[in-house]
Amino acid sequence: MRVSNANFRLLTLLILGTVLSMNAQSSSPKKATGTADSISPQSVDAPEALSAVLLTYNSVIDGFQSRQRTGSAQKLSRQDIERYGSLDPNRLFQTLTGVQVYEEDGFGLRPNISMRGTAPLRSAKINLMEDGIPAAPAPYSAPAAYYFPSLGRMSGLEVFKGSSQIEYGPNTSGGAINFMSVALPKKFTLEARGSGGQFDTQNQRFTLGDQIGKITYITQWLGYQSDGFKTIDGGGSTGFNKQDFLTKLKWAPKGHNGAHQFIVKFGYAQERANETYLGLTESDYNQDPYRRYAASQNDEMRSYHQQVSLTHLWSLNRNITITSSLYNNQFRRNWYKLDGVRVGDEKIKIASILAEPELYNSGYQSLIGPNQIENTALEVKANNRTYYSRGAQTRVDWTDKNNPKRQLSLGLRWHEDAEDRFQWVDTYELENQKMILTNPGIRGSNANKIKKARAVSAFLQYTERFGALTFKPGLRIESINLSAIDYGTDNLDRQFPAQETTLNESFVIIPGLGACWKPNNEIQFFGGLHKGFSPSGFTPESQPEVSWNSELGGRYKKGNLNGELLGFFNHYQRLLGNDLAAGGGYGNNERFNAGEARVWGVEATLKEHLILNQSKKLWLPIQLSYTWTNTSFLSSFDSDNSLFGQVQLNDEMPYIAPHQGSVQWGLEHPKWQFNFNARLQSNQRSSAGQGGILPNELIPSRTIIDLSFNYQISPKLHAQISLINASNQRYLAARNPAGLRPGLPRSLTAALSYKY
Repeated sequence: MRVSNANFRLLTLLILGTVLSMNAQSSSPKKATGTADSISPQSVDAPEALSAVLLTYNSVIDGFQSRQRTGSAQKLSRQDIERYGSLDPNRLFQTLTGVQVYEEDGFGLRPNISMRGTAPLRSAKINLMEDGIPAAPAPYSAPAAYYFPSLGRMSGLEVFKGSSQIEYGPNTSGGAINFMSVALPKKFTLEARGSGGQFDTQNQRFTLGDQIGKITYITQWLGYQSDGFKTIDGGGSTGFNKQDFLTKLKWAPKGHNGAHQFIVKFGYAQERANETYLGLTESDYNQDPYRRYAASQNDEMRSYHQQVSLTHLWSLNRNITITSSLYNNQFRRNWYKLDGVRVGDEKIKIASILAEPELYNSGYQSLIGPNQIENTALEVKANNRTYYSRGAQTRVDWTDKNNPKRQLSLGLRWHEDAEDRFQWVDTYELENQKMILTNPGIRGSNANKIKKARAVSAFLQYTERFGALTFKPGLRIESINLSAIDYGTDNLDRQFPAQETTLNESFVIIPGLGACWKPNNEIQFFGGLHKGFSPSGFTPESQPEVSWNSELGGRYKKGNLNGELLGFFNHYQRLLGNDLAAGGGYGNNERFNAGEARVWGVEATLKEHLILNQSKKLWLPIQLSYTWTNTSFLSSFDSDNSLFGQVQLNDEMPYIAPHQGSVQWGLEHPKWQFNFNARLQSNQRSSAGQGGILPNELIPSRTIIDLSFNYQISPKLHAQISLINASNQRYLAARNPAGLRPGLPRSLTAALSYKY
């Protein structure tokens, strides 16, 4: 369904007027309850003891301990993040049910995350948030997340699936992840952490904060760098260096009894990574999986990210709270990387060369050297792009003062984002395994255009409890306008204006319903049904992704034993794919409709905290998680993306392992802690297909074991030794973007932390 610009603006005014009218009907403010970083009653997912649940600044779904959640959700603390000493989010997410990832660089700089069968490429089909604010560079116009929040500076994260995710758009097919930045302190805080290990991998973190009267502040710096674990023919760096800075300031003005709080947040990050899309052929991988060809020596990603937000927390009274934010995120990056080999007048993609090196022998020889083959050249593209994402959002939470089991949440967001492409291609030749620039490209000649998105979204969530039964119906609205400005090759310096053209408009209503029944204090059953949605592309024929998703499950809790078992079923009436270079496509980021599909499966989690010796204070924590996923395309289609290719009816989706699980256990003592984590993954496909997996499309099964030992030297000093991939298993992580790519080999790290 399409809407005009006039209707687009009208919808904005109608929703805004609704929010303002609710504000006008509220009574005078009263003193807020809670901690210094929490101010007000919150109703998101806590139907039980509703008035006691508090909204924290950086959490979008407090009340995770409530026993009557109506949707599937998981929460990880800072302790969970730091348990094994790794800053790679891939290793963390693989311990969660319903979440699958495939590695690319071995360090998790740009994860590819799938949730319940969504396409994993660049995590483009899930919602990424930081402190409840969209974190992807351009979630509507260019959702591929080449920027990913640094795990090392987070105090926790929240993962949503099922009907609980319709509050967070624009994508509602798979799920949402909210990263919670470092929490504001209640007293003087000083923390310092440093680690070092194999491949000269280092991490430094420094945190300083305090609360002085009505002012609370915290500032944090994170450094993360490594020399890398691969070796380039002819020499060169395969490492990276990432710096991340964050500061927050909270002010609670006098004279309002704590009813108002203002939080300013500023963040800056920069990265320089010698990363490439160029993998290895099957034969070369089998000989040395950690090799890199000489033609990748100049490949480098440089990026700069800046985030600014202002949040106002307002407790009108004990029944109504309002959380409002203004935000602006900017991201600049230039991934300067090998894009293809020119053989005569024909350009051959590197993915094609590595898939069939015998067929493209001259192209393959040009990649490895030592010298360039006659009549060939290396084309290195400067994927130079700038993104912005900015907007305003507000959320009103209301609890019926006469019936605290009844709650209503209303949210509104105005948002716009853009991707600005200004790209060119340089030509090189190899000489003694060194790349020599032979023909500098003209800047802007490869792409010189801007894609924009403007969106207004709103949600309404109602919670009602009838004894042991809780209902939570909800509704989300998305109104999206997509436009583009193409300056072309005749206006490279953009001195002359170019016309902005509207290419696509859409308006969608996304309903959802969650329910929970708790017959006693130990058992509860829950389920939900909601509509899945992802925005369309910029071509007029592109349509939004639409699916219907359901889940049904149960939870059990008795003492320290916790368990959850659920089944989910997602029926995609219209799947949406992305033409990304990361998937073997042309890299124009256009979205295309990929027909009908079905994803269904089972998620199971079991946790226990056993007491081994009460007098010696020795505990045995155990956690088992398992996900079974079945995928199939229900229609046939062709695509230039190597992940899909020529899809036939009943083909399975790529990079979705049918079986995935983890086994975690440990020994805990007040002074020390030992942790064991085994992550298991079955065979999976690198391209759509059915039946037995072809050898050139197989990602073999694997079991990766991580170990860590923590020791509390003193109340302020803590030491940790971590061993990632303890068995030093050589495993194939991916066959994309181009060629085979290995996972991280065994890595030993030692860390020391000080906390005042």
